[in-house]
Amino acid sequence: ISQMILALRSMGAWTDDRASNILDGGAPFYDTYVCADGGYVAVGALEPHFFAALLDGLGLRLADVGDPRDRANWPLMRSQFTRLFASKPRDEWVVHFDGSSACVTPVLTFAEAAEHPHLVARGTFTHGVGGLQASPAPRFSRTPPGATSL
Repeated sequence: ISQMILALRSMGAWTDDRASNILDGGAPFYDTYVCADGGYVAVGALEPHFFAALLDGLGLRLADVGDPRDRANWPLMRSQFTRLFASKPRDEWVVHFDGSSACVTPVLTFAEAAEHPHLVARGTFTHGVGGLQASPAPRFSRTPPGATSL
């Protein structure tokens, strides 16, 4: 990812100011939001069809927030998203956006991640010596199946 950022920077499309770029929390459609229960959701609606699904899921119209490509619209957009995501608990948003292409996902604790069906199916974590551990990655044909020590 560093090469992409360096290329964007050389084209004048990336600044070194934190939270001022599309991929570093600057864009309201690529960020995390606190929910009513203190949990968080991550939003990654970079492409137009994902952004449209996000707005639809939040009950907003493009006219309510403006063109996402125009950074001048980002403060209003962020305030709308912040207000709406804070209105319901995280897990309610997860159910609400399930099956949607809005790119809204829960921010999980390590304990939650270890039990998440997607990660369980892929063997992302293992219960090894000393407790929960990340499984080896990348996995090659001769990589042992799990950690043996901390």
